Amino acid sequence: MTRYAKVRFPSALPQLDKEFDYSIPDGLELEFGQLVNVPFGPKKDNKVGIVVELSSDSEFSSKASSIESISCSIPLLTKSQLDLAFAVAQRQAGSVGELLSQILPKRLKRAEAAYAARNETFSGLEAKPLIENELLSHKRVFASFDYKVEPNGYPAWAKEIALLGAWQLGRGQSTLIVAPDYRAVEALEVAIDALGFSNYSIRHESSDTGSVRYTNYLRALDEVAINYGVRSASFAPAKNLGLIVLIDDGDESHIEQSAPYWNSRDVLLQRQEIEKAAMLVTSYSPSADMVRLVELGYFKKAELVQAKPMTRVTDNHTRLDDESFGFISSCLRAGKPVLIQTATLGQATGVACRNCRELRECPECSGRIWIDASGKFRCRSCLFSGPIGACSCGGVDVSIIKLGSSGLAESLAKGFPEAQIVHSSGAEKITRVASGATLVIATNGAEPFVDGGYSCVLIADAYSMVAGSRLRSLEQSALRWANAASLVSQQGLVIFVGLTGLIADQAKQFDFYSMIQADYTDRVELGLPPAQRLLSISSTSQADLNDLTAETLNSDVANYLRKLPASGNQIAFTYPYAQGNQVATTLIELSMKISNKSKFRKPGQRLFRISMDDASVL
Repeated sequence: MTRYAKVRFPSALPQLDKEFDYSIPDGLELEFGQLVNVPFGPKKDNKVGIVVELSSDSEFSSKASSIESISCSIPLLTKSQLDLAFAVAQRQAGSVGELLSQILPKRLKRAEAAYAARNETFSGLEAKPLIENELLSHKRVFASFDYKVEPNGYPAWAKEIALLGAWQLGRGQSTLIVAPDYRAVEALEVAIDALGFSNYSIRHESSDTGSVRYTNYLRALDEVAINYGVRSASFAPAKNLGLIVLIDDGDESHIEQSAPYWNSRDVLLQRQEIEKAAMLVTSYSPSADMVRLVELGYFKKAELVQAKPMTRVTDNHTRLDDESFGFISSCLRAGKPVLIQTATLGQATGVACRNCRELRECPECSGRIWIDASGKFRCRSCLFSGPIGACSCGGVDVSIIKLGSSGLAESLAKGFPEAQIVHSSGAEKITRVASGATLVIATNGAEPFVDGGYSCVLIADAYSMVAGSRLRSLEQSALRWANAASLVSQQGLVIFVGLTGLIADQAKQFDFYSMIQADYTDRVELGLPPAQRLLSISSTSQADLNDLTAETLNSDVANYLRKLPASGNQIAFTYPYAQGNQVATTLIELSMKISNKSKFRKPGQRLFRISMDDASVL
């Protein structure tokens, strides 16, 4: 009897986003997830595909070509990974093929030949994690851990999550931990190593060499382990997965920048449903999306007793008032480290004409001009960099409106000559600094760790951060403030600059949950995300975009869509969660229809960029 295999190709090409039937030669034994060499196209060129189903019949049996050979004997894809790819593709109006191309590692034969599965088993764990009972009684939990710094300078949550991973190992189950950035990954690794679980952990990190990434992928297929990494680890294999942990789900690093533009939280929520694992989301400040899930009863908010540092809130916009300056000075003289968090890079965040005080604008797009660390004028809206010419009044000299991070570092070096000044941003990737009289000026998300924590953490731009015009300005600000505050020592002080009213009171109490809960309530009343989902579609062809807009507004899903203002070659809508799959399916069909007949589409070009959850629109 002839046997058949359904094969998919890891490719973003829409014409390949389906299953192709191939007959299996006699004597060839296949498994789900294996890579195979198959003839493809009119010329029967060799192509590598992945087996996603085995059957005894095929509706294309008379036309089915035969599989040529097995490309890799090790199955590289699990059924749950394929199910996840289908679920994410459906939700995000994407293709299974493009997700498979992101999931599957580059195969390296030498690494494969050298790989040997380990047979070590974990003997158990005496210490119990803080939220063990909550995870046993509730499948989905949101929790914030203590604002506490371990002696090595890493935050308390890293140790608690490492303990959770070890607890799962003792139950014979794997854990998958998805972190926002390399700093969080480092904190996890240090905690895992300190607790003695390194042999039972597997890192999934794009910065590793290809051979390390491939070997770790193979290990994850075979071993019960603590799996961890950044965004892309959301799709990593995890044998007998028992627990999913997501750190700082509101961090923008969790948003994938390539099609189909998924984010870690939504992928892991789908994975939790598919694999029936428990799920913990942890953050010092929740996302509005997480507040929504708690209020819906989908997640339980764990009420943990939290150790919180001392705080001071200033109601003026001066970064360093006399009292703050004096406290920082006394810390540095005593040989204690201080952290100042700033919102923007460069020498200056904005410049004005020295003659008439007019704010200087970009000569290309009229955007806001700033000065980078090298002293060049740059635009925040476009890629312009260079001289800006004379002002409308004829003046050529400029005055700095506000210092950026590097400008502030230079200025404070003169004010605190006794201190070692360290400037940290995403470019430097500084994760640790020496203790002592060290003054760190760091941009949001680039705050280094220090042994024992900082004696003072000053949130210098709290006012300008929360005053941003974006929908998620408060949400993103609170997350950055809370994470910086978590690095202060137990006897240290956190200073918030320029906050007033209810937000000032909530910041002083470290009640970021209530802060975001109130923001979420306002959004619900206005019908804005995350009360509804937000869709954006853009195209290089305005004519084709107009056609897609017209077709969409005449389709079965038109009644679910509320159009939002959008600029240029972009359209945007809000729509209900319940109709998400229907909206996505309609958009896939209509976009392919218009793409196929387009006169403006170049060969191989993706005509439309469809993002089903675009946080950047508002």
